Amino acid sequence: MPKFFDTLDNLCRFLSQINQEKCPTCQNTNLLVPHSWVYKYSSSHQRHIVGKRLWCSPRYQRGGCGASHRLYLRFALPGLCYLAAQLTIFVTAFLTTRSVPKAYQQATGATESRNGYRWLARIKFRVSDYRTALAKPTTLTTSFSGAQFPQYQVVLETLSQLKGELGENICEAFQLRFQKSFF
Repeated sequence: MPKFFDTLDNLCRFLSQINQEKCPTCQNTNLLVPHSWVYKYSSSHQRHIVGKRLWCSPRYQRGGCGASHRLYLRFALPGLCYLAAQLTIFVTAFLTTRSVPKAYQQATGATESRNGYRWLARIKFRVSDYRTALAKPTTLTTSFSGAQFPQYQVVLETLSQLKGELGENICEAFQLRFQKSFF
């Protein structure tokens, strides 16, 4: 079952045929029920739809497991209050400036950069997933040897290759193509 969708129309079209899908937890069919919308709040405190919840219904002795699952639009980052566009700005700025505080400030406008280091740690944790996703991962070179932190040389190389393969919207393209969260 896909987890990320390009548009809200594609998500609704998929939900109209949800009875044919298996529950990812119990593998039973004809038990998934669309439950509620998933929202994120913008800086102006307006709600925006970023996905839909599904529920494997155990009601009326149907045999469902009761697990809930979320389906997202491509621009949403599950578990994060920021959108994929802001993470893409962070990655692009980090590739050009090689500075976490500058990249985080450019992406979010925040002056405190602690979360930028957390984002970078999460990206570093997922480098093996990114390298697996590359069609032909090249051997690492020393073109990023002047980085502020030498331990992030592999991260810089991998993100550069991933950006070259997926294009400018690296986070959205990764989530849509591989059906995995970028984080």
